[in-house]
Amino acid sequence: PPLAPAVKIGAVYVLIYFVAGMVLAIPLAGPAFAATYGNLQLPAWLVLFQFVRGLLWAGILWLLIGNHRPERDSRITAAVVLGIISSFQLLQPNPYMEDQLRAAHLTEVLVSMTLFGWLAAWIFRRAHLAVSGLQVCKSMRS
Repeated sequence: PPLAPAVKIGAVYVLIYFVAGMVLAIPLAGPAFAATYGNLQLPAWLVLFQFVRGLLWAGILWLLIGNHRPERDSRITAAVVLGIISSFQLLQPNPYMEDQLRAAHLTEVLVSMTLFGWLAAWIFRRAHLAVSGLQVCKSMRS
């Protein structure tokens, strides 16, 4: 994918990751969150790790929507695909998460990744339209 939009998407991912955790996961999980993560200390490298994750998601999205025609808006495609892919595994009960925590995490991931997919596709589309517009302007001057 183009570098500038991918970097923006990586930064958006970090922002959404932390905000969704604070606004959705912690309140929805309630006491289950405190019981599981009460003494959690976030490592210093977590922001960089999540940024790299955002870059990887940008690459996956580019593969998914990069070949769409310019007149096709891919935001809904990206939002639905990312929301479903990233939250699907949380539908099944598992031995690692109690049900209240799993339900909160499912909601958090579904909402945050759907929003992220929409915003990432919007960023790619704006970059593509800006480049296309520049190419049209240059060809009109020739």
